[in-house]
Amino acid sequence: MSYRPSFLISHTRLKNCSFSFIKKHHQPIVIHEGRILRKWHLPIMANLQQSGALVGLIDNGTYLHHTTSFQRKLDWIDISIDGTMEIHNKQRNNGQAYQTVIKGLKSGREVAHKVTSLLTLTSPNYNNVYDAITSVIHDVDEFHITPVSPVRQEIAWTETSMQEFCIAWKQLQRLQQEYPEKVFVRMYRQEDLVKLNSKKTQNKNQIRLNQGRQRLWTKLKLHIKTWTFNI
Repeated sequence: MSYRPSFLISHTRLKNCSFSFIKKHHQPIVIHEGRILRKWHLPIMANLQQSGALVGLIDNGTYLHHTTSFQRKLDWIDISIDGTMEIHNKQRNNGQAYQTVIKGLKSGREVAHKVTSLLTLTSPNYNNVYDAITSVIHDVDEFHITPVSPVRQEIAWTETSMQEFCIAWKQLQRLQQEYPEKVFVRMYRQEDLVKLNSKKTQNKNQIRLNQGRQRLWTKLKLHIKTWTFNI
């Protein structure tokens, strides 16, 4: 359920589509990924939960404006963080964004059974990944990191260079050693696996590329077009 200004769906139609989906599938999973929770989303989410659906929320911390309207706990909530305060606020172009995220993470277990967070690795935050994650690691059940996948030309500058990726990788290794059951890395693109297999990192990880086939010789979970693994 997401809000797109260029493609508006009436509330009633969205509600009917959701319930039709539930009737066809046993215990479906519904994720709100619009980043900003709208007031009109709440009754639909509540009805979905009452119908047996698992409902999760991907948010930036602003869900706190609506908690009094939550009728029951979410199955999970994921709150993104982009770095330490200075970096996060800069990337979000909002001087209060980091404070909102921290409040959202610390209150997460009040509204959801499981709390996770995601950091998208970028050129601005590659050097403070460890500090950003350890500052909130005790507020989450899992922390996921994924390299940015710029799909728009205007954000192409956020992609990490080979050198930046290698600096970040050392921090990720340290994090996974300290929090092996909490810290996970997701890679969606072959370009990132190529970086991982560079000469600068090949002796520091357990991943090999063999004739174009990605093989992860670590604890491995395979999702659709997504490698999720421990470092």
